[in-house]
Amino acid sequence: IDLTSFIEADVALEGTGVLIFDSANRKIYANISQRCEREALEHFLEKFNAKSLEPWRLVTFTSTTESGTPIYHTNVMFSILSSHAVVCLESIKDEAEKANLVEELESRDLNTFPRKVIDISLEEVSKMCGNILCVLNNLEEPCVVMPSTAYYGFKAGNREELEKSYKIIHSDVS
Repeated sequence: IDLTSFIEADVALEGTGVLIFDSANRKIYANISQRCEREALEHFLEKFNAKSLEPWRLVTFTSTTESGTPIYHTNVMFSILSSHAVVCLESIKDEAEKANLVEELESRDLNTFPRKVIDISLEEVSKMCGNILCVLNNLEEPCVVMPSTAYYGFKAGNREELEKSYKIIHSDVS
């Protein structure tokens, strides 16, 4: 998918970190920011769907820090896991966007595989708790890979929720 026409217009859509694909439910989640601009995103979705066997839906929102600075990458505050979505709802100031996101994640009517939301705080975001990845090990068990800063940065209840469903793999990446 050619997005080079957006370069001259100074419109951004970074591939890594701004698009969160939920392949089980055919959705793409994206935080609108200076690195994920709506015009390029909608163009991408149109071209992506033209190449897909079944259409994907776009779910967007705007996420900011406490000071109102946009969170530049979606994967800083959001992650899709096998049975959960880790998301910082506190960072989404628009209540309608927040409610829509939760519904898009949890609703049995909107999803083949609904996800339970694990709501992380902005403090947890600062410790990279949203930037985690779900993989399967050689035994087909779901594992969550994360930096040790995230592992130790999760509030106890959130880490316990993860540990109930996933093997946790963390390492020092400093």
